[in-house]
Amino acid sequence: MFAEWLWLRRWKGLPREPWTFDQVDLARLRKHCLDVSTSRETFLKSVRNDDLEKRITYTNDAGEKWTYTLGDMMQHLVNHSTYHRGQLASLLREIGVAPPPTDLLVYFDCGGS
Repeated sequence: MFAEWLWLRRWKGLPREPWTFDQVDLARLRKHCLDVSTSRETFLKSVRNDDLEKRITYTNDAGEKWTYTLGDMMQHLVNHSTYHRGQLASLLREIGVAPPPTDLLVYFDCGGS
């Protein structure tokens, strides 16, 4: 959810807001997740084909400026989340736990949309 929030702010041309985990309680985290989901849905409904070619510049945490198209940024978010799911599966295997399936088609089979 953190990466989704970070990239959504970049897509909208907004600066990064500090978000530290020492500020989180369960109620606040639930509200944050709902706010991000609602904001993401609203944003995605507004995106048109031409918007995907729009170039967006942002500054990362290291102070470096980067510019990509909105479409490339969206593709990166999906691809990078796959990378992290693989990392989690590897960590679970290292401690002897069989990871749950994380394939996109399995998600669809389980009622995901």
